[in-house]
Formats: sequence, structure tokens, C-alpha cells
Amino acid sequence: MTPLEILDGLVRGQVLMITEQELDNLLEEAKLIRQKDTFVSGLIRVLEYHGSILIQEYTDRSEVALRKAESIEAAEKFVEDRLKVYEKMWDGCGCKIDYRK
Repeated sequence: MTPLEILDGLVRGQVLMITEQELDNLLEEAKLIRQKDTFVSGLIRVLEYHGSILIQEYTDRSEVALRKAESIEAAEKFVEDRLKVYEKMWDGCGCKIDYRK
């Protein structure tokens, strides 16, 4: 899928799994707003593409998960909440993330 096809396929509240190549193509065209290493599950990114705010992360199976956010503020809150869970995971809490939610 092209980045525009990916954007058209994204519905707020749902997660779309994309390939590494599709991610690379998206990253070439999107504006990177934030990128953070989770130290557990790769990079998590906030992107802006054609007026939409997107969040990209890697699942525990190294899948590329992409979701649409309502706003930059909502995306930042999502990332901060995820990073808190990753920090707990790093400390050995046994926490798990459902990447499809």
C-alpha cells in the first residue's frame, strides 16, 4: 500500500498492521514529530501526514502497528502512557500490552 492508501485505511480507534517497506515509504513522506526508543519494543513515533496525526510502534512480535490520533496532544499522551508501561516492563512487572487496542 502507498502512504495515502494506508491513511485511507486508518480508522480512528483501530490499529493497522503494515509492512516494514510500507513504514519506510510513509517515513519518507511524513513529518516526524516525535521519536522515542522504548528500550523494550523498538521505536515509537508520532507522525503528521496529510493533516493526520499518526502513532507508529512495534509490537512484541516486531510487527509495525499504526494508529490515528485525534490530535498531537492525544498522541503525546498515548506515547507517555506507553512509555510508563515499558518502564514497568523493564523493571520486570510482567505487564503486557495489547497492541491492537
